[in-house]
Amino acid sequence: MKKMILAVVVAVFGLTALAAVVPRSVVYAENEFTKKACAEADEDQKAALGCDEDAQAPSVAKNLLNVAISLIGIIAVIVIVFAGQRYITAQGDPGQLQQAKNMILYGIIGVIVASLAFAIVNFVLSSVFASGS
Repeated sequence: MKKMILAVVVAVFGLTALAAVVPRSVVYAENEFTKKACAEADEDQKAALGCDEDAQAPSVAKNLLNVAISLIGIIAVIVIVFAGQRYITAQGDPGQLQQAKNMILYGIIGVIVASLAFAIVNFVLSSVFASGS
C-alpha cells in the first residue's frame, strides 16, 4: 500500500513538474486564428479568451497546484476508508487495531495538510498576482 501511494504521489508531482516546463505555445496551441481573435478582441473579450500573457502563467500554475493538492487530498481520503476497513476486520487483534488507528490518524492529517495547502496556495497566488489583474 505504501509503495502504491508513493508511486501515485511521485506521478502527480512528476506530471506537475512536466507541465510546468512545457513551452507556452504547446499548452495554448497558438495559431493564426487565436492571434487574430486576440488582436481584434476588446479588453473583456481578451480576458475571456486568455489573450493576456501575464495572467496566463499564474492561472496555469494555480490550476496545476490545485490539481496536485486535490489528488493528495483524494489519496488521504482513500487511506482513511482503507484504514476503516482494516479496523473493522481486525477482529480484536491489538496490533492490527493500532495500525488501523494510526492509518486513520495519518489520513486525517493528510486531509488537513491538503486543505491548508490548497488555501495557502490560493491565498498566495491571489495576493501576489492581484495587482496584475
